[in-house]
Amino acid sequence: MNHHAGVTDVAPEAGAAPAGPDPRTCPAPSGRKRWLLLVVVLPIGALGLLGGPAVAVALLSSLVWFVVSAVLFGRHLDYRRPRRPHRTVAKLGHVRREPPRQIPLLSRVCVICGRQLTNGESMRARVGSTCIKRYGPRYAHQVNPDHGVWVAEMVRARADQAERQARLNVEFDRATAAYPGLVAAWEAERASETGRLRRDARRRAAPMLVSSIAACLASVVVAEFFG
Repeated sequence: MNHHAGVTDVAPEAGAAPAGPDPRTCPAPSGRKRWLLLVVVLPIGALGLLGGPAVAVALLSSLVWFVVSAVLFGRHLDYRRPRRPHRTVAKLGHVRREPPRQIPLLSRVCVICGRQLTNGESMRARVGSTCIKRYGPRYAHQVNPDHGVWVAEMVRARADQAERQARLNVEFDRATAAYPGLVAAWEAERASETGRLRRDARRRAAPMLVSSIAACLASVVVAEFFG
């Protein structure tokens, strides 16, 4: 028996039931639990005060139950295993379609008789309508200058593609080197006490989630049957 500041501590008698926790020292509910209680109670209480039907109250309760159980189950899911790096191939930038390498060489005069040509087809054949019957067409072609412009655009696009591919290769090599360490850390976390507690909590929340889904389905069936 100790005496301190006028207070006497008396040892409990043999066989007596242990005293319960002191209400003054019990921790108050956390803010999250209070908000969860409000989310569950307020909608149901409001429907009850407004005279809502029992089926609607049951359906709302089942929905709230499902949301709460889904949140609790999702909070304890395992972290996703790190994905093995995959090499990415840089795509070629947008380049317009290749123009023809050669284009027709037009002539405004007949290459046989020298007469002026006004018809587009005669200009491409380079002979007039009279001479073409006797001598046939005199087609000719020249190098298309636009094709050279396209070649320069393609060269620039290929160079840009090679530069981006080099950067992607560096990132791939870096990710490949770091992958074993990430997998080892993931496996160590799963094997740790935190991982075990998370799996236990998920196993406890799974029946709640399944029962909440069943309650929602049953409420919908009852509502349809009695509606």
